[in-house]
Amino acid sequence: MPKIVEIHMELIDDFSKQLQLEGRNEEILSDYRLTLIDVIAHLCEMYRRSIPREM
Repeated sequence: MPKIVEIHMELIDDFSKQLQLEGRNEEILSDYRLTLIDVIAHLCEMYRRSIPREM
């Protein structure tokens, strides 16, 4: 999971730099960051549910 986050953030940073070079607004990238947070939260919840509860 940490590697996925690292790759995603590197891509977002590259996109941000490209948008700045083109003189465009980089606010659109916030949607991608929020998507990453949603995916991580979902994966964590799925992992939490997969662990058997001790009785």
